[in-house]
Amino acid sequence: MKSIEIQNTDLNKEPLHVQIKQIIRTFVNDNHPEFLPSERIFQQKLNVSRTTVRKALSELEQERRIMAVHGKGYRVLYRKADDQLKGCIGVAVNTGMSEYESEVFNRVIDHIYKSGFSPIVTVINPQYELVAEKLAVLMSSVDGIILSSSFLAQRAVATALKSFLNRLVAVPYRLKDDIEIPAVYAEMEKSYEKLAGHLLRRGHRQIAVMINFNDKSRISGIENAFRKSHLKPDRELYLDTHGRRHCGYENFGELLAKKKPFTAVICQNDPCALGVMERCFKEGISVPDKVSIAGFDNVEKSELYPVPLTTAGIDLTKMARSALELLLEGIRTGKPARPVAIDSRLIIRDSVAKIKS
Repeated sequence: MKSIEIQNTDLNKEPLHVQIKQIIRTFVNDNHPEFLPSERIFQQKLNVSRTTVRKALSELEQERRIMAVHGKGYRVLYRKADDQLKGCIGVAVNTGMSEYESEVFNRVIDHIYKSGFSPIVTVINPQYELVAEKLAVLMSSVDGIILSSSFLAQRAVATALKSFLNRLVAVPYRLKDDIEIPAVYAEMEKSYEKLAGHLLRRGHRQIAVMINFNDKSRISGIENAFRKSHLKPDRELYLDTHGRRHCGYENFGELLAKKKPFTAVICQNDPCALGVMERCFKEGISVPDKVSIAGFDNVEKSELYPVPLTTAGIDLTKMARSALELLLEGIRTGKPARPVAIDSRLIIRDSVAKIKS
């Protein structure tokens, strides 16, 4: 940044922080940075207090000229003459969302508010409505849309949205590789490797797996953990599931009918794990003394299950922040941003016991 000094001002001139705002605008126009220099650099170069710099930056943020990005400072929001930012971000959600998706989108909406934008929420039922048409209508009144990944399971929808790829971001699941829309999602393979590794370290060897077989990354993660422990999973203990609560309940009954020994179950998600837990109680099976259970997503209620659930999950605030950052990057550059995978962390609670030697 150029060395710029602020001259002493008198009471007839604009307040100092207003002058700082104009200097920052000039710097942006001259240099076109993606991010502003740090507050400390502005303070040193302009020879003013940190408080004055922060007041100037705060007003620029309220004017939607810049946006705070965790760990990076302030991203510059560029306005084109033919495409002024409206200050509104669309949020498109599906009817019948899972508990996890509801928590994700609540966090997204909250972060949009905190970032100085106004969220406009549209609920779409793909069974009765044309998804692409409703998204196109929403796009006409917003700067961009953060939408449910589930809409893009319909390839026709993804194809219809190609005209504004740079103004879309999907959450919270990974999209198929041939879909160009950017997405923010949890990294599954490493997540399930962590879950299975935890069970193996606790002495479990006969581990049942209740996962949607179309989700290869979760299964790969589990089998990676076995391979690193020089063990092999028992594939006869694998059951295909859709991951709902009732699915866990019913699938566990199928597992018991196999008459094969097992000491633990890894589930598609936390609601599925709760269904397994409820079936255990019905069958008089103690959790975790007889069967250990692990889920995924770390929904808010998982800690309040009858036996607090061992699970894994990502930072939802980080997901919301990344989604908005990607969306604004696409708007600024005119090109779709790269997808972002967020690592999960293992949350160890009471539902997994150690196998006694």
